Amino acid sequence: MASILLAINSIFSQKLYAQESDANIWSRFAVKYELNSLTKIAVEEEFRFYDNAARLEQNHTEIGLSRELSKRWNGGVFYRFIYETNSDRDYSIGHRGWLQLEYQLLDTDVNVYARTRLQTTFKDVKTSVDGKVPDWYNRYKISAEYKTKGAQWIPDAGLEFWHHLNPSGNPFVNKLRLSLGLEYRYTKNLRWQIFYGYQKELQVSNPDTDHIYGVACTYKIN
Repeated sequence: MASILLAINSIFSQKLYAQESDANIWSRFAVKYELNSLTKIAVEEEFRFYDNAARLEQNHTEIGLSRELSKRWNGGVFYRFIYETNSDRDYSIGHRGWLQLEYQLLDTDVNVYARTRLQTTFKDVKTSVDGKVPDWYNRYKISAEYKTKGAQWIPDAGLEFWHHLNPSGNPFVNKLRLSLGLEYRYTKNLRWQIFYGYQKELQVSNPDTDHIYGVACTYKIN
């Protein structure tokens, strides 16, 4: 019995030693404009802090166009300009683009969505030999929100997986993110949200775990 307990303790000690955990703070502001009843354009600015929220990790500017394809289907195309800090070069410039398709599985007071996103990312542009090599992912997400008619407070949750399409020996699915949020519709056009995300690398020997605490503000122009 003693040997079994020692073995279990050794396994858990190795897991705790192998993984690294960090606290992140994300803050974003977005403006959404309805081009018509089916099509919307959005511009977003976000800042991400890491190292227990002590240092800026990333700032990005994003623009996207989404359209309601049918009653349950929604599609979109997006672009993101990324500025990241880099200990070797002071900073790093990146670009990301993606296409996404979303299907509404349930549309009662509880709305459930399934989404797939095909994205490509260029990192360290002009500062690295790998800057011309894109990183391809397909991201799968299922999410839900509880929204009754006229509700001001709307809770939501989501689970997302990253599927690496050019792994070069790395695992195909190498990251997950679990998110919880609460949105407050202050007015018809202004919305605030607080959220928490648990993000973890998968199938690697030294997985990073991030605890993400965030606030978002969205202004809608009708």
